[in-house]
Amino acid sequence: MNEVEQQPRPLKVLEYKARCPLCGKEGVVEEFLYKIPFFGEVLLSTFKCPHCGYKHSDVMSLEESEPVQILYRVEKPGDERALFIKSSAATIKIPEVDIEVSPGLFSQGEITTVEGVIMRVIDVLKYACENSSPACSSKIEYLEGVLRGLKPVTIVVSDPTGVSRILSEKAIVKKLSE
Repeated sequence: MNEVEQQPRPLKVLEYKARCPLCGKEGVVEEFLYKIPFFGEVLLSTFKCPHCGYKHSDVMSLEESEPVQILYRVEKPGDERALFIKSSAATIKIPEVDIEVSPGLFSQGEITTVEGVIMRVIDVLKYACENSSPACSSKIEYLEGVLRGLKPVTIVVSDPTGVSRILSEKAIVKKLSE
């Protein structure tokens, strides 16, 4: 058993200083090694600037991976608590509300839950829908219903790096080319 497998928590492997891309002052990069059952080792890299508050994180697989598409259906309370490993290159689609979250220049990888992703989408919609358009409001209401266990939802993740995973027996993982 190597040191990572023996760790109940992530293993901090590196810490160094780097220039903040926002304010130009010195911030801190920390890198953590995670051993994830049935998945392998991943490296979580985080940058935090104590001066301006800028943060960035990314998740990289330390194992060879092929591009994947993941289908996950939230149907009952508890399904939304599945652990979600998302690479910075992943695209997330929620067909029921016609939403697509595409990676951009500042896209971040993260380790969260399906609930965390839905909550983030709701937050962005609330910010983007300040004028209370009926279509936007109905998307927010639908997703809030999902979090209350009242509505089902499908999460479709397309990841050309193959890093992303939803850790649940219900998750269907296919090669992206299929």
